[in-house]
Amino acid sequence: MNFVAIDFETANCSLGSACALGIVIVELGEIVHKEFRLVRPKDLYFSSFNTRIHGITEKDVIHEPEFNEIWPQILPLIKGRNLVAHNASFDMNVLREVLLQYELPCPDFPYSCTLQISRRTWPELRSHRLNVVAEYLGISFKHHDALEDALACASIAIKACQVHRAHTLEELAETLDINMGTTACIRRPRQSYAYGYSSKYPNPKDICPDVSEFDTKHPFYGAVCVFTGNLKTMSRREAMQKVVNCGGCCSNSVSKRTRFLIMGETDYYRVKGEKSAKYRKVEQMISEGLNIVILDEEKFIEMLGPAGAKTNNNIASR
Repeated sequence: MNFVAIDFETANCSLGSACALGIVIVELGEIVHKEFRLVRPKDLYFSSFNTRIHGITEKDVIHEPEFNEIWPQILPLIKGRNLVAHNASFDMNVLREVLLQYELPCPDFPYSCTLQISRRTWPELRSHRLNVVAEYLGISFKHHDALEDALACASIAIKACQVHRAHTLEELAETLDINMGTTACIRRPRQSYAYGYSSKYPNPKDICPDVSEFDTKHPFYGAVCVFTGNLKTMSRREAMQKVVNCGGCCSNSVSKRTRFLIMGETDYYRVKGEKSAKYRKVEQMISEGLNIVILDEEKFIEMLGPAGAKTNNNIASR
């Protein structure tokens, strides 16, 4: 089996903020090449939340090349090969977004997701997060290091092919009844953090957790939340602060990474009874199979629970 496992780390919630890339090339079922690159994001901003996850700071990348500078060296390594990533939609969207930022063409790579592969291959596991699957398979690695994650992903894909006696990722996908994705780039209006925000609402970049520990089981932990409309019980900044204090992340625009859309009372229908642009976009994305949950303010407050109100001592560290 031949493929390339990749993993991105990002500097903040923006998909275009790639700050590290790990690449692992597999040929005939063996790892033959490993590569790690630090990347200076075009918008040089690191959220404290992301830094706590991967340990990379602005100082680490200040003198590193931007993605458009390393892409000519990266492309030959992956061109003509199938890609693999764990929770691949994230990494492929990072690749798409960063190429769009620099107006670079996005090659049409087929890709597989080892998260989906793991769910079909080892359904008995309590979770199919990368670290859980790796531990189950006896794979030792440092989580949230781009190269280490790519190596773990590659090892999982190799093992799954062995379990199912598949010689290619296409055979594996067919055996498991999984659709392979494609990196074909659909150009769209840019709405990422790098291009600014309306002054009417707070910039999510300016809102950092004021707690040192998170409840990793909280529904907002690791989730991207988007607010629309006016809340009755708190300002949008206060609501965003509560989300990030739960380990979540906020955005002012809807994307494929969005997990929750929180609706203010005025935003179900705007002037002349028309739905807001964010609401319509989320409805469309849900119809296309994306797992986005729409919450009204009451449900949002209910889900916050006591953890969202705390400022010092959430109950479980990362």
